[in-house]
Amino acid sequence: MKKRSLSHFAYYAANRAFPVFLLLLLLLGFTACSAEKGAKALDYPAMFGETKNEVLAALDAENLTYKEDDLYANAYVLDRTETLENRDFSVYLLFDLNTDTLYGYRRILFVENPTDADCKLPEKLLSTLTAQYGEPTTYPGLENRISTHLDRLSTDAVGFGEVYNEYWSVSENCDASLGVSFLPDGRLFVDIVCQTPRT
Repeated sequence: MKKRSLSHFAYYAANRAFPVFLLLLLLLGFTACSAEKGAKALDYPAMFGETKNEVLAALDAENLTYKEDDLYANAYVLDRTETLENRDFSVYLLFDLNTDTLYGYRRILFVENPTDADCKLPEKLLSTLTAQYGEPTTYPGLENRISTHLDRLSTDAVGFGEVYNEYWSVSENCDASLGVSFLPDGRLFVDIVCQTPRT
C-alpha cells in the first residue's frame, strides 16, 4: 500500500512539475530573444558630454557591440536595434569632432518600397514622442512640419524628395527631433534625434 501511494505521488508530482518546467524554458527563451532584438536601454542623453572612451566603456560593460560608421562623421552604430512602433531602428551615437565627447543619439530607419502603412509611421511616432516630451516646440511658421502635413504622409509622396520635421526642447541639455524624408530613390527615411542644443 505504501509503494502504491509513493508511486502515485511521484506520478502526480512529475505531471505537475513538467508543465512548470516547460513554462520556465519558454520564459527563458523569450527573454533571450528579447535581449537579442532590442538595444539595451542605456540613458544616452544622460551621457551627453562624456568622452568617447567613457561612453564606449559603458557599452562594453553592458556587452553591447558597436563599430565606427561613415554614415555620420565620428559616429558609432550599435549591432543591436531599438524597436519603436514595431519597427527596428539602427542606433547611432554621435561624437563631437572637436572635443570627442558624446553630443547625440540617433535612431534611423530606411524602408524600401514603402506602403501607405509605412508612410503613416511618422504620425504614430509623432504621437509617441509628444506623449514622452510634451507638445512640440517647432517654430510655428515652419512650412514642412509633420503635424501640419499629415495628409502628405502617403505613397503619393514617395520618390519626390519631400522632407518633414518636428522638434522638441526636452531640457537644457537635450533637444529632440523627428524627421521623415521621401528619398528620390523611392525609399522612406525616418530618424529620431536627441542631442545637446547646437548653436
